Amino acid sequence: MEAKKIYLIKNKIDQLAKEGFRIVGVGYKNIKGDLEETKISIENLSRDIIFVGLIVLKDHLRQEAKQSIETCRS
Repeated sequence: MEAKKIYLIKNKIDQLAKEGFRIVGVGYKNIKGDLEETKISIENLSRDIIFVGLIVLKDHLRQEAKQSIETCRS
């Protein structure tokens, strides 16, 4: 993916996070061969993923969350 697109996506994620949304990135990777015979490591799976998009979830803060945040900050 080109640098400009990565920059725009990161900015959008930051903007949505500041507005209180939860963001999930979605992607996939083509794996060749028989999965049972292929040794797959986490390091291998996390490279060369094809970005599909974002899922944005609206999750309102609960009243008790505000108190928990204040407790953590103090």
